Amino acid sequence: MDLKTFFEYFDTLAEAPNGIQRLRELILDMAVRGKLVPQDPKDLTGQETFEKLLKEKADLAKEKRIGSTGFSMLV
Repeated sequence: MDLKTFFEYFDTLAEAPNGIQRLRELILDMAVRGKLVPQDPKDLTGQETFEKLLKEKADLAKEKRIGSTGFSMLV
């Protein structure tokens, strides 16, 4: 369901049995899929962001500005 359709059927969904719970689920699903706001084509993917952070951490460790442990534990 896209945002336009969601708002067209909001009243019907809200008044249906278990409607409020279903609305919460739909909103969460739309949020997770990035359907609530316009997407910025300049945004990085999750993988690209993670790789950028790993490189920045490695650069800081090389400069001895931070320790070299810890971040790799998240992988």
